[in-house]
Amino acid sequence: MNKTLLRFSSFLLLLSLLSSCKQPAIPFHPHVEFAPPAECIKAGPSPFPLITSPENVADEQRIGETFGQRRDFYRAITAFERGEILLRGSHIQTILQFQYEILLSYYLAGKYEEAFCYFEKSALKAAVTKTFPAWKDMLVIVYDSSCRIGRGDYAVALLKSIRLENPILADKLALYSAIRTGDLRCASQMAQAPCYLKKIYSDYCLESKSVNKARMMNALLPGVGYMYVKQVNTGITAMIVNAVFIGATYQFARKSLVFPAIICASLEVGWYVGGIWGAGRAAAEYNERLYENAGTKILEQERLYPLLMLDYAF
Repeated sequence: MNKTLLRFSSFLLLLSLLSSCKQPAIPFHPHVEFAPPAECIKAGPSPFPLITSPENVADEQRIGETFGQRRDFYRAITAFERGEILLRGSHIQTILQFQYEILLSYYLAGKYEEAFCYFEKSALKAAVTKTFPAWKDMLVIVYDSSCRIGRGDYAVALLKSIRLENPILADKLALYSAIRTGDLRCASQMAQAPCYLKKIYSDYCLESKSVNKARMMNALLPGVGYMYVKQVNTGITAMIVNAVFIGATYQFARKSLVFPAIICASLEVGWYVGGIWGAGRAAAEYNERLYENAGTKILEQERLYPLLMLDYAF
């Protein structure tokens, strides 16, 4: 009996060690997003004069802007493209107007990859100067699009150019990027950051949960780590499952039923180790949701979303 228990204990210890290999760090990826209401798009005036001729081109502009105000961006893009085609390369300023409205439509539709690629191949990049009516809005759109598709190098270079002409706008965009990507600490320490950011960051630190603490608590008593991050039902379930497997393993071992004891023990090790890392993941997700609420509130209240920095619409 003693030999059986000794062998079983040794096997259980070995299995636990093999199952407890160091896990990779849990990434922190909050989703701080903003869905603009239709009123937000309708409220902004158009930066361009109304096209009166050629008549067919003027019709396409009105159709495209109407669809844009209705958030039917696919049809809006189609109308603007038709208007550009009808010009046949003449009226360069009107062509630039149509191209900007196509860029704006892609951006408002959340098609950031398409918006960035369209800007790169359009005449806007080479022909537009500060005299262009929507010059500032265009830079904001391209900056946000490049950030969202992972073109950080492009965004940094563009931000430097914006800072030369409009330092206040550049500071707001930099603050927005830091908050959106989950670096509230960096945002609160930026020179141009509002004072309230430090309080929000300190409140977040007080309310956030420690990943390591959640793992340690779940290691000491399975289920408690989940309760620590306010997942009570999951914690109770984890307690019951672990108790059942531990009890079954003990009963099989006490009766010298080695093979069933090993099976139950291996299952329990899986539940136990998985529960430890699961509690850590739950703590990280809790922090992400907590951060998303704080970050979204900041960006909406202070109008730091690039979309809310636009002066014009359709």
